[in-house]
Amino acid sequence: MIACVLLIAALSYFFILKPRLMAYEYIRGMTIAAIDIKKISNGIYNGEFVYSDVECAVRVKISDGKIENIEIVKNASNDLAKKAEKICGRVVGTQSLQVESISGASTTSKAILKSLENALLKATEK
Repeated sequence: MIACVLLIAALSYFFILKPRLMAYEYIRGMTIAAIDIKKISNGIYNGEFVYSDVECAVRVKISDGKIENIEIVKNASNDLAKKAEKICGRVVGTQSLQVESISGASTTSKAILKSLENALLKATEK
């Protein structure tokens, strides 16, 4: 009986927990592009990022070469995900995606930054 419990625990770790932890590590290590926001036309741009069980979507308003507003359209509903949303204030304050992640919420912070990057990259293609 104990052997069955240990086997189930080991299998759960290797097939469920470990892949999620590896995905979170990958997300935290992603590079975010330096985008010249001054070159982006006025408009509202949408971006998203999905990897493993992490999913974020944002809407960014650009006015006169500046990020005027960032809206989180989709994010997890846990406390750490909500904490990570403070990254938007850092981005608006610095007018750059090159900001530090929110301590204790670095995976979701990076996912939000990647969503913003994707939105702004779409904007530069127009």
